[in-house]
Amino acid sequence: MWFILVPIAVVICFYWFHIKYSYWKLRGVPGPDPIFIAGNVMPTILRQKSLGEIVTSLYRKYDGHVVGFYRLLRPCLIVKDLDIAKTIIVKEFGSFHDNEFYIGLESDAAFGGNPFTLKGEEWKEKRSYITGSFTTGKVKTMFSNIKDGAQNLSCYLGKLTERGSKMLEAKELCCLYTLETVFSCAYTVEARVFENPDSPFFEMGQKLYYSEYLATFKFFLSIIFPKISKFIGVRFTNKHTESQLFDVIRASLEYRDKNNVDIKDFLTTIASLREKYTEKEILALAAAFYLDGQETTGLVMGHFLYELAANPETQENLRKEINDYFEKDGGQLSYESLQEMPYLDACFKENLRLHSILHYLPRICTKTFTYTFPNGNHPPLTIEKGTPVMIPLYGIHYDPKYYEDPYTFKPERFLDRDSSKKQPFFGFGDGPRACLGRRFGIAQVKTGVVHLIKDFEVSVNSKTRLPLKTDAWDFLVVSVEGVWLNFKKLT
Repeated sequence: MWFILVPIAVVICFYWFHIKYSYWKLRGVPGPDPIFIAGNVMPTILRQKSLGEIVTSLYRKYDGHVVGFYRLLRPCLIVKDLDIAKTIIVKEFGSFHDNEFYIGLESDAAFGGNPFTLKGEEWKEKRSYITGSFTTGKVKTMFSNIKDGAQNLSCYLGKLTERGSKMLEAKELCCLYTLETVFSCAYTVEARVFENPDSPFFEMGQKLYYSEYLATFKFFLSIIFPKISKFIGVRFTNKHTESQLFDVIRASLEYRDKNNVDIKDFLTTIASLREKYTEKEILALAAAFYLDGQETTGLVMGHFLYELAANPETQENLRKEINDYFEKDGGQLSYESLQEMPYLDACFKENLRLHSILHYLPRICTKTFTYTFPNGNHPPLTIEKGTPVMIPLYGIHYDPKYYEDPYTFKPERFLDRDSSKKQPFFGFGDGPRACLGRRFGIAQVKTGVVHLIKDFEVSVNSKTRLPLKTDAWDFLVVSVEGVWLNFKKLT
């Protein structure tokens, strides 16, 4: 009997896989042939290439408006057409309102309650409560704290470079600065990381996310197979750092309650929701400012410094603009000048074009949607509910169709605002799920860079290996070997 049943089972199994892997072909969507069980993500499974790098390579390889591929058995869609991308992100947001990733509040109390991972009505409700903390007016009131942090960073570097040039890892340095500014702006807590390197805050600034193998592997599994996240306890943040952060938030809330202190900051906004949510949800919402404004902003700033170090002529042009505005403001930096500097803004945008923190914007179809092409030359495209959809940021930002000489750092391409508006740019995402803290993040990065470039000459250290290599199992685009820079004090 086994001689009969086993071959039948094998035939049925292979037929089932054939049906699964015919999904895109039956719909006329181009894409690579999948490998048995692994689909098209074997390089990611082997830790050779990240899922984002696969998405980027498929964007470049195939023509057409969309590309279909398989993440194990699951069909996924890469959107190449900008009009379809804008439709998904903005116009038809109701059919694509969720990010795909699932991180539970039980397994990761900090990131599991972050608006980035929340879905549906819960995302909409909680995001609405904290939106008011990131208006232009609120960021302007935080600017003095941001500027103090940048000056502290410059003084810290000045002491390190008293005897000559100093080599430092860019992201680690920048994450200390962003920690100090986030703590002062969001929680009115003075971290003083530059004054006391032995402070626990110093460690927090460099160990936010997990780096242990098991935790990294779990997070990789959640990217490849999101539904498994609920069962394997995926964590994004370091448990020790999470505990430290929650202790700071609790202590600050208790102090305010006990002493009847009314401070108009982000934490006060969250504290007003305590009757509505559990303590764990409150702590997660309070941590959102830190998670969004520390690591990711430090990453953007680190890459910004790298590009200026790798392009000394650009660095010198920016320094001249900075000195001109400092002279105009009487030796200080004003918020208005920070917003006004055209070359600084162009450099910032060009850096974000080249170094988005994500390879792609993740969305999942929450309601079956049919896209009808405006010219009628193509049959309608139907995206079924539950289909993961990727907007390939690196593919679009490095596409010579949109950006001439796309691999070169050219801030000048963003100086003509009318021209740059026609170029696709997703540095902060787009639509209702665009980065909530982008105004604060821009102010953080620009202020830090302004003070460093004003006071220091920055160059690339030979320890930096090019091209920058990222971890195949990491969701963020982070160099595994670091970005090492030399800082030399200007006289």
